[in-house]
Amino acid sequence: MTWSIINFHRHTRLKAGKSPIRTIAEQCGFATESSFIRAFKQAYGYPPGTLRRQ
Repeated sequence: MTWSIINFHRHTRLKAGKSPIRTIAEQCGFATESSFIRAFKQAYGYPPGTLRRQ
């Protein structure tokens, strides 16, 4: 996978676990938390909450 600025931002913010997923979604340009979760799952094969728990 090629790491774009947004991909790096997603992973960094999710791993830090300090911001709600809704906030990260908005910062990455998604209109809703659910659209972010769907796009993340399609790109990585698991939802963002799984990354946060790792």
